[in-house]
Amino acid sequence: MPEVVEKFEQDGIIYTLHTKSKYIGTSTIDTECTVWQRMLKTTNLVEAENRALEMLNCDKVKFNNDGSADFTYQMKPIRKYNNKRVMWPRLKSYEIGDRETIVTYGDGSPIPSEAIETIEKIYEENCVDINWQKGDIVLVDNLTVQHARRPGKPPRVVLVSISN
Repeated sequence: MPEVVEKFEQDGIIYTLHTKSKYIGTSTIDTECTVWQRMLKTTNLVEAENRALEMLNCDKVKFNNDGSADFTYQMKPIRKYNNKRVMWPRLKSYEIGDRETIVTYGDGSPIPSEAIETIEKIYEENCVDINWQKGDIVLVDNLTVQHARRPGKPPRVVLVSISN
């Protein structure tokens, strides 16, 4: 789909993380608050915006009247790494719990569903499942590969270290 790749390279994409309005805690120490207040650990809009821009590294944040929020990232999904072109972000929108993602072309127009389906098929065809053994570790370079976030079998412990 060369026309899709060309549009990615020309316009980039807009990736929006939308948080729903209310977070209702499940323990006695949690209090009712918005999802963004819980994420950013503040109720102050100015402080929340500063924290979102700094901590989440988003390009723009919008706090909606209903208590929801939109964290927007403008990015180029295709990059050169070690002289190879790689596509690194997931383009398929999804919803998990109190958050959802929306992905569009950089001009705001929708990415054709057949393009997303083709890309997802390519991801699946190139997916490698690791047969974990006790004591194993894996290092993932997120600039060149993606992790599928497939569910694991208990007991499962995920320890993460992120480096720039």
